[in-house]
Amino acid sequence: MTLFEDMVILIVEDNDDRFELIRKNLLITHVDSDVIQLKNGQDVLDFLFKTNVEACFEDMKRYILLLDISAPQMNGTEVLGKIKQDTKMKKIPVIILTETDDPHIVEECYNLGCSIYIVKPKEHQGLEETVQKVGSFLSVVATSLIQ
Repeated sequence: MTLFEDMVILIVEDNDDRFELIRKNLLITHVDSDVIQLKNGQDVLDFLFKTNVEACFEDMKRYILLLDISAPQMNGTEVLGKIKQDTKMKKIPVIILTETDDPHIVEECYNLGCSIYIVKPKEHQGLEETVQKVGSFLSVVATSLIQ
């Protein structure tokens, strides 16, 4: 069993090329979880609230959400708020991975309960490095969830 075998990473990314870049760079850091692409904020809520996440928790499946604040259809702060208001969903670690660096939005996300807020660079190379750092962070999260 690998460290990430019981995890499912939900990545909110409407751009397929960027999704692949994120997925590949997580693999570089040995994050070999199941990865699901969700195209917008509404897809996240539909997936989480229509999937029996409680049963997944009982089966030792763990979700981690990589959420962009500027997700289409429903912005990331709305999604984060709805997840953290739900007694079952609030356990899901939410990593904000976004280009938005507005201090008010950063503060709002932490107040709503995000695990960490990461500003991603716009350039390709910088994004790869940032995602690899996220992979390292996920290793720490995975280790703490296993113990």
